[in-house]
Amino acid sequence: IYNFAQLASIDLNLSSHYVLKSDIEINVDWEPISNFTGIFDGNGHTITYSINETTGAIPNDPYIGLFASCTDAEIKNLFVTGNISLTTGGSFFNPNIYVGGIVANSTNSTLENVHFSGNINVTTSNDNNSWIGGIVGKANNNTQILLSSNTAPITTNVESMIGSTKAGGIC
Repeated sequence: IYNFAQLASIDLNLSSHYVLKSDIEINVDWEPISNFTGIFDGNGHTITYSINETTGAIPNDPYIGLFASCTDAEIKNLFVTGNISLTTGGSFFNPNIYVGGIVANSTNSTLENVHFSGNINVTTSNDNNSWIGGIVGKANNNTQILLSSNTAPITTNVESMIGSTKAGGIC
């Protein structure tokens, strides 16, 4: 992967092995890669992106990060600089929200030597639950995070009597 167009086309083959060959700066609101099941080797390069979303009760996508979700995937040797800002309105029917600097929701995957910097700011009136992490928002079923770091501040504000938010620097 040498450029934004190639990065954005990953969703055409989610189970392949990709190697980043240059730094990529994304200058539009990023649409996260969903359902990734392959190998992504950042090769020591940096991806820079932003997601700014202010919504009504239901966000456009409840999975926010460079990768929305991954299962049985491997993401390694990657630096990510991101600015994520999400503000949602309230409703009894809100979906759960997952926010991660690199992966929003990871299942049975390995993230190794991945590093996130930037900012994560989430304000929600969500009446369900939110998971927010610098590397991974929510990790399921043996997800491993190895030799990785987050230096981004994570700010959350829950404006709900029912919903709860789980936040962590890494996960």
